[in-house]
Amino acid sequence: MGAILEDHLLRSPGPAFIAVDLNADPEDIDQVVVMMSTHGWTDLGAIVSTWGGEDAVPTCLAARSNQPTRREYIFVNRFALPLVRGFHVIPADLCPTHATLQVLLGLDAPLVPCQQATSPAGP
Repeated sequence: MGAILEDHLLRSPGPAFIAVDLNADPEDIDQVVVMMSTHGWTDLGAIVSTWGGEDAVPTCLAARSNQPTRREYIFVNRFALPLVRGFHVIPADLCPTHATLQVLLGLDAPLVPCQQATSPAGP
């Protein structure tokens, strides 16, 4: 996660999403804590009630476990959050261990101007 955050900080501001299987709780990973507390990232699964759903729904049921956990996450930065219109955890349909995470986006929110990096023309 640290490398992803470093790479993101080098880019021009704009909407960004990170979909990841953390195999941990976000508060147990220092880079995720910093990303959320200092850089304005949001865990969509933690705020599903914003769109009328249930927060922190489990996403994983390991083969040798009877206790479902939440291990799959989608994080969005402050530019992407206004574009989100919904978030759903679809029970393990394609993979018997992991649920599918679905983000619904609306493009009616004001867009953030972004810069595109281009390489200099060659000789």
